Order: sequence, then structure tokens, then C-alpha cells
Amino acid sequence: MRNTIAILALALLTGCTSSNTLFEEHQSVGEDMVWQPSEPITFTIDVKENKHAYALALAVRYANGFPYDRLPVFLTETNPNGESVRKDIDLIIQPKSGEYLGEKGFDIIDLEQVIDANKEFPTFGKYTYTLIPDIDDPSGFPLLMEIGLILRDPQQK
Repeated sequence: MRNTIAILALALLTGCTSSNTLFEEHQSVGEDMVWQPSEPITFTIDVKENKHAYALALAVRYANGFPYDRLPVFLTETNPNGESVRKDIDLIIQPKSGEYLGEKGFDIIDLEQVIDANKEFPTFGKYTYTLIPDIDDPSGFPLLMEIGLILRDPQQK
């Protein structure tokens, strides 16, 4: 019975993924719900085609009461040749005080923001993305649960 439930749950999860989603992964920041600068999160995308530009997005699951209006992040992309480029990303969380962006479910909010609408991959292979929160306070960003990276093909529906 337990295996049947697990198989059904997996089928529902994979069935919910959009056909234009080429990569989607979410990682927990830990049970303490605090993302600290000493806790980088890494994703690896294996690029097997580069026909056109893609949409690269960051996803954040956070709790109501997140005390900042934005979530600044250092994003480092390392290409298959080992070359790295760092981008400073600012995810807007509260455009106005107390007005949280994202899909709300009780006290949990899921937010997705495109960070590169025209992402191109000049070579095939594995691209590694490392995310580090940009905060001077060593205690980190509280009330965060997950960080995700999503790659979509805007030309597929």
C-alpha cells in the first residue's frame, strides 16, 4: 500500500511539471529556516541543446513575516570549461511594507522571479550555479525554507 501511495504521489508531481520546464530543483535551507552566507546552495544543469534563448528563474519559499523587502543573492555560474561569472541578483519580496509577492498558502509563500529572460548556453555540458545570500549579518536571512532554480523554454508550451 505504501508503495502505491508513493508511486501516485510521484506521478502527480511529475505530471504537474510544465512541458516547457527543462530543469527545476528546490533545496531546503534547513530546518531552522535561516539562510546564512556560510551555506551556499548549488545546482547543476546539464545542457544538451542550445537552439535559442531560455528563461532562467529563481524560486523562493518563505514564511509570512519575512523582515526584508528584498533578498539579495550572489549567483555564480560556472560553465563546462570552468569559467565563472558572478551576478548580483535582487529578488523583490515586498514592493510595499507588508505586501508579500508570490502565491500564498496560509503563512507560506512561493515566489518565482525570472532573473534572465534570454539565457543562452554557448556550449553543451554541465553548468553549475552557486547561490549565496548577500547579507552582512552572519545570522542570515530568517523565515526562508527553500531556494530553487528553474530553466524554461519559452518557445515550448
